[in-house]
Amino acid sequence: MNGIVVLTQDSPSTDFKALRTFALPTQVKLVAQTPPSPKDWTADVPNLLSAVEANLVAKGYAKHTGTATSADFGVTVSAILGTEEEYFTGVWCDYCFWYPGTPYCGAQCSWDFSYIGDYRYGTLIIELHEFTAPPPGAGERVKTHWSAALYSVLPDTGYDAAKAKDAIDRAFAQSPRVAR
Repeated sequence: MNGIVVLTQDSPSTDFKALRTFALPTQVKLVAQTPPSPKDWTADVPNLLSAVEANLVAKGYAKHTGTATSADFGVTVSAILGTEEEYFTGVWCDYCFWYPGTPYCGAQCSWDFSYIGDYRYGTLIIELHEFTAPPPGAGERVKTHWSAALYSVLPDTGYDAAKAKDAIDRAFAQSPRVAR
């Protein structure tokens, strides 16, 4: 997959207009990293979080200043980094072909091409979730109001802050229900 892909999903049962305040983390949680990759984007974490905050404020929500769990909803921002190995082979088949001096019809297949390589990926996940009192126990789930997956915005090299911010903006722009 080439380029940046932005996927969003909202909960049909969430009344986004009833929500008023949000709690925003101070860091991006690293969910998976296989194998470790350089993190030239980590210096930009404050700007990534500021872009999320600016979008939520533009949608009519206010940043909560008290204890996080007293906000109407929480925001989780996570990074998934890793390397994917790829191996492709190609084959083509002809039913009829010419054998030296005579035509021959039958299955004739040849290995034509192959590719071996890997690519590194960095996906940013943004989730808006409810706070519950008491907090959920082990194995219980917290209701997610909205989630966004921004694929290929956190590469191991060549991080582009403007592209990452644009992907965050796109996630919120393509989610019209997420608004007061």
